[in-house]
Amino acid sequence: MSEADLGVRDAKGEWQPASLPQPSPMWDRPMRLRVILKAIFGHDGILWPKNLIYMGIAVAAWLFLTPSLERTATFQVGWIAEIYLRNVALLILIAGGLHLRLYIKRTQGKKFKYNARWLAKKNRAFLFGNQTWDNMFWSLVSGAGIWTAYEAVTLWMYGNGWLPRVEWRTPAGIAYCSLMMIAVLFLRQMHFYWTHRWTHWKPLYKVAHYLHHRNVNIGPWSGLSMHPIEHLIYFSGVLLHWVIPSHPIHAIFHLLHTGLSPAAGHAGFSKFVVKDDKTFSNGGYFHYLHHRYFECNYGNEGVPLDKWFGSFHDGSPEAHAAMRGRRKGMGVREEQAEEKVEKTEEEKAAEVEAEIQRINDEIEELEDLRVGQLLTETRNRELRERHSEVFTAAMGAEALLDVLKEYDLDAKRDELQGEIRSTSGQRRKKAI
Repeated sequence: MSEADLGVRDAKGEWQPASLPQPSPMWDRPMRLRVILKAIFGHDGILWPKNLIYMGIAVAAWLFLTPSLERTATFQVGWIAEIYLRNVALLILIAGGLHLRLYIKRTQGKKFKYNARWLAKKNRAFLFGNQTWDNMFWSLVSGAGIWTAYEAVTLWMYGNGWLPRVEWRTPAGIAYCSLMMIAVLFLRQMHFYWTHRWTHWKPLYKVAHYLHHRNVNIGPWSGLSMHPIEHLIYFSGVLLHWVIPSHPIHAIFHLLHTGLSPAAGHAGFSKFVVKDDKTFSNGGYFHYLHHRYFECNYGNEGVPLDKWFGSFHDGSPEAHAAMRGRRKGMGVREEQAEEKVEKTEEEKAAEVEAEIQRINDEIEELEDLRVGQLLTETRNRELRERHSEVFTAAMGAEALLDVLKEYDLDAKRDELQGEIRSTSGQRRKKAI
């Protein structure tokens, strides 16, 4: 299945899926039970498949990877460290696994990748000059650390009986706890929308949220790459379980979903290609548009708060024009106009950064090429389209003759003779 069957890639290399994001139909009026159930339990619904996977991980974490409440009743470094190491391991498994497949092995190339560029290297905007290492640092140190802090305090309070708790032991308890597992997903989305909008408040954006938005071109580790202040806000949704009667597994699921789900949401690919060219829908375009344009899509499609409050952008020209219209906004107050101008400048700065990243990526791509290197037909065509001024390639006897004309046989002979005299074993055999 080709990209062209499921979307379009424009002249700048931006890929857009043919099926644009839409709010969940469960909120349509009049509300219908069948539509609601299908939206929650149906194929590609709210539960299936990713959120069921996160639920399964949360259950396993509670049963096998969480200290008993008897232990957590007293603060001790040992059990807190266990939780931190478990959270780090899960991040490496999910975010690291996606990064390995998509960005290191590049098993599907740029197929279904929203942004045609790879993640930044040699870019001073990031720690260590490398976007991936920067994102991993903020995710594993600040992200996993603050996630663990919230979880440790919550389990400590459960261990001391200070939080309203519901058990799974009765039929009513089973029904309530099962519904609460689903409710966590909606609580998460509502909390994320409002706290996300708050982090776009100018003073908070300047001191904290700017760090996350350096990632215009996103990857799996970008999802949890945030300033510690933003991590404190982002993971605070677990505080809802301090007042809503819950079981500890609900709090663990809430935090685990908050920590792990951004990896897929920021993977940068609309679909994952699996065996025999079959695809697995990932989504994420809705939030990718937020990273690209800043002033839209603060939440998710499951709870359409963006639609209700005028910040919805589905990627269509009409939605983009509406966003531009909101920015220009005739008759807005002076302070509102100043804020909009500043955000426009932020977007310009991000575009400049993205352009620098694109140039660095192209330089690195060209530096990796070698005379005599074999290329696939697809790769050859891609390089011709992107670097026609400096790239040439040929095939057959004529190409081989061109290479031999530039080849210094005398120098190569001297090099090989030197290796035969000065080396041994496999390297000497190869030189011979």
